[in-house]
Amino acid sequence: MLASGDTYFDGIGMVPPRRMEPRLWLDAERVRRTMAEGEDGDLPTALQGDGRPDLVIESYRTDALKDLLHGPLAKGYRRETPHILMRDPRGGAKFDPNRPYLFSGIYR
Repeated sequence: MLASGDTYFDGIGMVPPRRMEPRLWLDAERVRRTMAEGEDGDLPTALQGDGRPDLVIESYRTDALKDLLHGPLAKGYRRETPHILMRDPRGGAKFDPNRPYLFSGIYR
């Protein structure tokens, strides 16, 4: 789904041969800081700018930020699978509360 020069974001670096942008490791502390920064913080801003990632993988790391990321993702991405969103200027990606958790049961 990603060309060699494309970027992605998942918060943990699941796709080693591709560049993660923004380079943001979503551990528990960074999730708290991102929530405190709010809508004008680094992550929501990075998901809306010209350099936003081409692909976003939602996981248990991004689930904690779903309310904060809903707006930026809805404006610039389309949902390809329950966990993968692709950059699309038409937008339309909605958070699906019924989607299965990625790695369900492993990290809980």
